[in-house]
Amino acid sequence: MALQLNFDKAMCVSLWEEKEIILREPLADDDERGKEKPTLWRAVNGFPPLGKRQEVNYDMDPVQRLSYAKSLQMTQVSREGCFLQFKKDESLVLYPELSVEKKRKKGDKGIWPLDAHQWLINKVQIKL
Repeated sequence: MALQLNFDKAMCVSLWEEKEIILREPLADDDERGKEKPTLWRAVNGFPPLGKRQEVNYDMDPVQRLSYAKSLQMTQVSREGCFLQFKKDESLVLYPELSVEKKRKKGDKGIWPLDAHQWLINKVQIKL
């Protein structure tokens, strides 16, 4: 097993101008390309004010409203959590999540950045 840090893109959704919530969504290739250096990111507590925002308006049909409501349950994260904000485009915000998963081989396309390190932790020792 390996300790793994996963990143999702985070954005703020304003629900009919009544409530704002923070959602996570998978990273796209454009979100990753050229952004691998740690110095390009800043850690922030709470969702940053310049993060990406989307309005959900009253004129949505009921099917779209139901779709949003269902997606919120699975993709909503706490506004007060820790986020990473891209310094060159402050609207790009990542939500980091720590998990324990099966160790992947170096260069696996499921790892970003591709040269990322994985730590293997067991009861006796930590291995890089």
